[in-house]
Amino acid sequence: MKFLKKAVWFVLCVTSGIVMGTGLFQFVGPGGNTDLGAMLVMIAFFMGYFLRPQRPRQVVR
Repeated sequence: MKFLKKAVWFVLCVTSGIVMGTGLFQFVGPGGNTDLGAMLVMIAFFMGYFLRPQRPRQVVR
């Protein structure tokens, strides 16, 4: 199960990077669609938010 979690995390990291690169290319590329670029960059940031390291919850006693 631990390997599966790491594999999913790795795939999401790679996908987030590809989406971010595609979005930025839409901004700087000739004839790029800036609306599509903005949407892709926001999706990549949203994915990155969920990929951040998670701290275990503190048990309140």
